[in-house]
Amino acid sequence: MENRKYSFLTKPQFWWCIIIFASFLVYFTGISHESIWWDEAFSAFMAEHTSSEIMHFIPTDNHPPLYYLLLHLAVSVFGNSAWALRLPSVLGAIGLVALGAGPVRRILGNKTALLFSGLTLLTPVILIYAHEARMYSLTNFSVTACALFGFLAVRDNKSNDWVLFGLFSLSSAYLHYYGLIAAFFANLFLFVWILLKNRSRLKSYFTMASIVCLGYIPWIRVLLQQIQNVSKGFWVSSVSLEGIFNALIQPFAYKEIFPPVTSGMVILLLLSLTVVVIGLVLVYREKEYDKKSFAFFLLATYAFTFITPIIISQFSRPIFYERYIIVLDGLFLLLLSLGFSLLPHKWLQISSLVIYALLNTFTIKDIYTQYFNYPMKEVAAYLRDEIKPGDLIITSEQYSMGPALYYFPQATHYYSNNSIEMQWEQVLEPLAPRLHKDSEREELLATHKSFWYINCNTGSTKNIASILKGIKGWEPDGQARVFQEPYARFNFTAAKYSYTGKESDLKQGSLNLHFTGLKPSGNLLILLYAKAPMDENPFHSYYANFTSSEMTFPIDGLEFGEYALVAYHDENVNYYPDYDKTTQLPKEGIGIINWEKLDISDVQASFNYENLKFQFNEKEKTVELPMFYPPFTMFSK
Repeated sequence: MENRKYSFLTKPQFWWCIIIFASFLVYFTGISHESIWWDEAFSAFMAEHTSSEIMHFIPTDNHPPLYYLLLHLAVSVFGNSAWALRLPSVLGAIGLVALGAGPVRRILGNKTALLFSGLTLLTPVILIYAHEARMYSLTNFSVTACALFGFLAVRDNKSNDWVLFGLFSLSSAYLHYYGLIAAFFANLFLFVWILLKNRSRLKSYFTMASIVCLGYIPWIRVLLQQIQNVSKGFWVSSVSLEGIFNALIQPFAYKEIFPPVTSGMVILLLLSLTVVVIGLVLVYREKEYDKKSFAFFLLATYAFTFITPIIISQFSRPIFYERYIIVLDGLFLLLLSLGFSLLPHKWLQISSLVIYALLNTFTIKDIYTQYFNYPMKEVAAYLRDEIKPGDLIITSEQYSMGPALYYFPQATHYYSNNSIEMQWEQVLEPLAPRLHKDSEREELLATHKSFWYINCNTGSTKNIASILKGIKGWEPDGQARVFQEPYARFNFTAAKYSYTGKESDLKQGSLNLHFTGLKPSGNLLILLYAKAPMDENPFHSYYANFTSSEMTFPIDGLEFGEYALVAYHDENVNYYPDYDKTTQLPKEGIGIINWEKLDISDVQASFNYENLKFQFNEKEKTVELPMFYPPFTMFSK
């Protein structure tokens, strides 16, 4: 009787209900915790358009249309709150977990399927992008489902599997272009397997593939058009070993690898790669052909999808971007769960899983409690009672413009585009009705008595003097407010300006720092001193991201006076200048106003406030700041 009472504990259905329920709890918790950032704001504005308008705007974007169409449905039903915008991504993550109960269980058995779903719940990247109003979570689910149902269709030749294989092949291609690459290789390898092992499946395969191709042919013209645009995006740079490493460690790291990778994350990557390799070796020795063929099918699909953008980037145009590899994480977790299930000793399985769960727990805790998306929610809370309908907000880069447009829809928005982002201004077409441009500047300023200038320290921000372009009578109204979070790469500044009708007699101006010789990409730690000593306690400090070898960083509202300024390329992202204890020279790149006065032979004596100070007494001044990197021979006299 007692055994019957608890017999449900031995039934797989009970544990699958627990896991699916846990996935709802894990992914819906904290769904609105983060601020809406630029990419998500763009998704929101696209989704507010009709389906036909979305299809009109898509060629100017670098992504296929399916995600925006699905988000449009969600917004139409639930509105455009952060919760509603992120709902499709949450459902994608839940769907990935739920695949364990269906196709994964059919292929690998209940034990490995439970491992897959459990590992999915414990892997930070799935949680991060479940709370991101972008297409990565849904594409990850779709690519994983494509591989699973494709294998089942070829193995079992069931009509439902063929239909789902075709459906997820097409949805992967229409969700993201890395999804298209993954679907292509999944289809290619299964086609080769059919040719070599079971040609009786050819008819079913060609039927499915023909329908998928017919469904995608109408999009090829737009795809070719978008290919011409993708390398123009500032987010796509040349391939580097660092970028490849970031793509591999991304499942365990913080969003956008910021803050930097920790030793625990490196241990997780090494552990996972070791488990995957052991699993592949052991499954190769197994007599069970299905499990063996499935494992190497997954490996081939993952590896070729990962490598193809690298090859194209090397020989054609840059298209490799580590964030896009997220769409393959479901395949990676399948290989990982198979490896864990095949570890030879139970104690080894348990201890490895405990390490995996424990180390990921620290990152997951931070995801729920810290803020990575830049603190625009705090800006919105600060200005909630300040911004009235029709009030003017000025921005000059997209990281501020998009979220400001989302959080303050009642305001009038003037976007003074900068020279860097001007290169892909066509992407802003869906936002055009809401944005006023430089051609309307004089009219906007003539019809408003005040405005708020919101900017982000991305390095592409324009100073207020360059936006006003000689229009007199505007003065700061109170102290500018800086909003920052320790886990966010960028911070925001909100400053109010009011019209007085006279030229400001305030003894302050804008200092523009024109950096050259940067080693892209990275972050600059800028330290401004108003007196000696030049130590870790500057008068002001700034942190700016850069993506090219040249950048202008504005310091607005700087009081006239005497200063010294040093900028460090914070290559290890520790927010601190690193010096060699022996030579007393920086370990990283450095830029200094009046750098000509430095002497490499007596660096300690020449690196001081009195030697490097300069006078600032102009309304607007631009100084040249060449960056130098070890061994600093150019400082020698």
